[in-house]
Amino acid sequence: PFTFSGRATRSEHWWFVLVYYVASIVLTLAFIWPIMTAGFQAAAAGVELSEEEVLALMPVSISTMAWAWLFLLWPMFANISVMVRRLHDIGRSGWWYWIYLVPFVGWLILLIMLCMPSEGYRNQYGPPPKGTRRPGFMPSGETVSAIPDVPRNPIDEIRTAEQYRALRKARMEH
Repeated sequence: PFTFSGRATRSEHWWFVLVYYVASIVLTLAFIWPIMTAGFQAAAAGVELSEEEVLALMPVSISTMAWAWLFLLWPMFANISVMVRRLHDIGRSGWWYWIYLVPFVGWLILLIMLCMPSEGYRNQYGPPPKGTRRPGFMPSGETVSAIPDVPRNPIDEIRTAEQYRALRKARMEH
């Protein structure tokens, strides 16, 4: 969980995020639920709870909550790790993670990048995760047709505008 090199698929990232947030919500509710229910009951009865009564309702001490929070820190770092590997999978540096600090739109830009499809070829961060290889042009000049069982696509051979025009003209004549 603390590997910042390599690549992570969309499903690997989003499943981790789902488990992380569900666990956080469950733990938060475990601490807050007794206080919430007592507050609702007191409000229904028209009584206001004092600070001492609220503290007495807490199931654990503040120090135990601090230890629980520290225990939950490791999934936060693991979440950052899987997010960085997800950015690697779309060909971006892990430093793009910090774009969420841009006011108003940073988190949206990061969310869009995390939802983008994987690059189906080897990039500077390693080979594609299993099951993400897609037919298409590869930046190194290598074509996917070098991979067995993938038919050659003439568009992969195009390097100039003249070659593209000639292929388009040939296709329109047929």
